[in-house]
Amino acid sequence: MVDAALLDRVEASVAVAEDALRNPDAWAGLVEHPTAIARLQAMDRGFTEICVVSLPADSATERAKARGHVLFTQLVDRAHRAGELRDDVDMADLGLLTWGVVRATDGIRDVAPEAWERHLAILLDGMRSGAAHPLPGHRLDPALVRNAMALTR
Repeated sequence: MVDAALLDRVEASVAVAEDALRNPDAWAGLVEHPTAIARLQAMDRGFTEICVVSLPADSATERAKARGHVLFTQLVDRAHRAGELRDDVDMADLGLLTWGVVRATDGIRDVAPEAWERHLAILLDGMRSGAAHPLPGHRLDPALVRNAMALTR
């Protein structure tokens, strides 16, 4: 039932990634994707939850999520190859930060529904190669990030 209820939202997120890959500018395409994903998450808590919860692997939703993951990987790789995205920023960083911006602005959604847009733009600007300074700590394991986001439900 969850699979059927949320599949259209996940498929919409896959379409966003496909559109972003068609953008000839690697940076603009990369920015397009997390911005659209954050917009979907800000508008629909169910979409936010399905992003971090696993359904059976053979479900249509999980297959769509897997396709979206492949496309997101391509966007990140393309931005790295173009020298636009900091070398030390990866998909786990982008995913966690995008999710975090949306979650952090939940409490002010009634008075500032677009607050996430400003904060995501600030974070994305900080991920550009030209803005790079050495980062503290180490890269996060993508599974650790996914599990942490799922625990906050």
